[in-house]
Amino acid sequence: MQKMAKYQINNLRIFAGFFVPYTNKKQRAKIKLIKQKALKLKNKDKEKFLEKEFKKSKIKINLAILGGGDVIFPLITAGVFYVAFQSIIPALIIIASAAVGLLTLFLMARKGKFYPAMPFITIAIYLGMAIIFLMRHLNYFR
Repeated sequence: MQKMAKYQINNLRIFAGFFVPYTNKKQRAKIKLIKQKALKLKNKDKEKFLEKEFKKSKIKINLAILGGGDVIFPLITAGVFYVAFQSIIPALIIIASAAVGLLTLFLMARKGKFYPAMPFITIAIYLGMAIIFLMRHLNYFR
């Protein structure tokens, strides 16, 4: 998957997913300082100044990459549960559980390493399904 993502980004110049940029506190402070300096300039000069300063400062921005399938799979699952139960509540439970699974991955991940998101999302969706079936067993749904 990493090779496919790199190929899409480098050769095709398109990527079917999301980039989530992140930096540490020190780098955020540098970015904020550069932006404050640029506020004093006129519009034409701001762009040139910002471009020059960012190149000079060599701020490294890390990227978390989330593939399109990591987003579509929970949405399709939520749609199936919405149609099956004819209620929005199971769909919201599926989406919330997928979000919790992704949050778990972001909290557990080490900096600079690649992790597949799908196992975390899938396990969380299964837990959401268990909650839905438990609610159904307790006659919460028709």
